[in-house]
Amino acid sequence: MIKYITPWTSDKNLSGFYNRETLALPNDNDWVCFTDRDTWFPHPFYGRHIEEVIEKHGEDYRLMTCMTNRVGQGYQCVPGMWNIENGKSHEDISKELWEKNKAEVINISDKPPFSGVLILVQKKFITENRLLKEGLLLGADNQMAYIANEHFENVGLMTGIYVWHYYRGGDQSNKSHLL
Repeated sequence: MIKYITPWTSDKNLSGFYNRETLALPNDNDWVCFTDRDTWFPHPFYGRHIEEVIEKHGEDYRLMTCMTNRVGQGYQCVPGMWNIENGKSHEDISKELWEKNKAEVINISDKPPFSGVLILVQKKFITENRLLKEGLLLGADNQMAYIANEHFENVGLMTGIYVWHYYRGGDQSNKSHLL
């Protein structure tokens, strides 16, 4: 089972939200896919593709993220897509990435913590390691990467999965949504 959730919490305890929703999954082998509210899966078969990634790599990676157009971590960004606003272009790049990479995952455990534009996590990751520190709005995604490193868990980048991310219209300095 994969549960798709766009997180929101008025108490700004995003890390607690991640904990509660992950632990609410019925089985340790279930997955949750958290996506930012300003994202879009341009590939029409993204759900099936994520299932393929899990089938192929779920034993080796219980924490994964995706490729995108805009985030602070450059290794997640597809070159040349930051300023592209045309949805068709994002659909095309999502199809191109899937055709080129399919369900491949690369290990990013040695890189700086990923951006949480998309977090795909297996319940077992939390139950076998530890809960995220409560009370975090910013840094909850980083907390997952830190837990993975502490427990020698692999962190994966799904190179065939792409989400379009509005990301404050490309203005990284705009933090008004966090107030």
